[in-house]
Amino acid sequence: ASPARSSAAAMSGGLKQTTLAFCRPRKRAKPEPEGEGESRAAAEAEPSGSHGDGAFLTVLRTRRPGAARRLCKSGQELEVVRDEANEKDPLAIKFVTSDGQEVGYVPLMAAEKLAGALDSGSWEASATVLTGGVGETVHVMVRFRRPGGEAPTETQAAELEAILESAREAQSEQFRGKCEQLSGALDAVLGHFCSVSHLFDREELDVIETVRSLDLRPKALLVRIVMRKRQWLRVRHLCRYVEVGDVRSAVGRLCEAGLLDEMSSSVEGSSLDAQLGLLSATELQDLAAAHLRGGGSGGWRGRKKRDVAAALSREGEGDKQIAVAVAQLIGECVSLNAEADRVLQCLQFAYFLDDSQGLERFLLTHHGLCNYPRYELSSSPVFATRDDFVRYQAACAKEQELHQALESNDLEKARALVSTSAQALGFYLEDWSRTSTPSSTASTSTSTEFPKKPSPGLLTESWVHVGIAHRGISLLEKARRYADAIELIQVLLGRPEQPSRRGEWWNRFAIDLEHLGKSETSLEIAETGLADGWVRTGHRLSLQRRGVGL
Repeated sequence: ASPARSSAAAMSGGLKQTTLAFCRPRKRAKPEPEGEGESRAAAEAEPSGSHGDGAFLTVLRTRRPGAARRLCKSGQELEVVRDEANEKDPLAIKFVTSDGQEVGYVPLMAAEKLAGALDSGSWEASATVLTGGVGETVHVMVRFRRPGGEAPTETQAAELEAILESAREAQSEQFRGKCEQLSGALDAVLGHFCSVSHLFDREELDVIETVRSLDLRPKALLVRIVMRKRQWLRVRHLCRYVEVGDVRSAVGRLCEAGLLDEMSSSVEGSSLDAQLGLLSATELQDLAAAHLRGGGSGGWRGRKKRDVAAALSREGEGDKQIAVAVAQLIGECVSLNAEADRVLQCLQFAYFLDDSQGLERFLLTHHGLCNYPRYELSSSPVFATRDDFVRYQAACAKEQELHQALESNDLEKARALVSTSAQALGFYLEDWSRTSTPSSTASTSTSTEFPKKPSPGLLTESWVHVGIAHRGISLLEKARRYADAIELIQVLLGRPEQPSRRGEWWNRFAIDLEHLGKSETSLEIAETGLADGWVRTGHRLSLQRRGVGL
């Protein structure tokens, strides 16, 4: 498949992927195209003789699947319209309701094959929704007929069959390419495994080997699930990943391998609130309309999701019918196994060496949305032992928690994390409720003994702890604990990690001394900082201006 063209269509707001199942009999039997399992079942339900001169079945996929499912009801007729004005894809073919609402597009690579037939005027197309509704995949039967209802000649029928066959093959290629793209992201991480295998124990190695042995489609579905939130996922909603083909079969394979945990349709062991959280706003409103009274003048329609869920939760505690209805509505659910999730996260961390990156980076790069510079990978191991890796990963997790705490303004948690990292560096913070006074004293040193090496290594536990402690300087200064901030800065200046921050530390050192009324000592610190060879130009100019001012 063409990555550039696929990327353009994905950003156009049109169809992402669509499955095709051709209903005209073929001269020779061929393997079922990828993704046709559900489409074929829907095609069998279509009355014979209703396909016109040629037809194929499509699974509607748009950037707004919820809106498309609400607009499409079983048996509804749709118009098939060429969209030449589409800036991203001039060959686009879209589906439109009778009142002019756009519901989706013909698949990208199939549209390349079908657009010519429609543009030439030799064929007209119409479509009928076979299945629809909230929570269901929308199947659409597209029929081709000659203009005016005239019967096609044998040559024309053969030409149409050839067009449909080429569209089927193109769509099959697109689906397989998508699966290879998804599984390739995981294979890239697994390919790096040989150089980090010493960081995993026997049980973790077994999980990794199980993942490596998966077939293409289950592996592609696993990547989809890994990139989603860690929660129960409804199997019926996983069917939106039409490139996987038979999603239920892929789910079964992952469950057998122990990579997914299965939750039965009764959703046993989970609270009603957790079950309600799996339902959409429309499903909750329909459920409330059927089992609850009231809802205001407009009923439950239009009410916020959390309000409807709260009302159902209150009534459902004593009403078995609501609990049974919720369980039936949810259906089968699966979630990523906790141990498999942990191992995969560790494997990704060993590859990216950063919590902020994951498998989605490969997909963004494939679509040209995220570019990396070209560089050669080193085969030498980053971590000598498993303990080094585990400690570094734990420190990075604390750093991530600190960022989240500061973003949510949770100062208590942020201070606790800073205290832990400062303690790991040999500095013990006292009660954060205490503040410094102008008369507070701090032992300062103007020693010119600077680290001769910038760092013992970027990927070490101490490197991360220094970064966390660095964030603690501003927290101490906001609490007016200038003496403690000075002591922490002195601890950081005595360490070799993160030399690029040394200029900032010298500046904060001098400023905090001024806050304590020690101008002469502040001048000495500014001059000492200028003698530090690791201080960069910007901070050096700042220290010079501060020294002249003092």
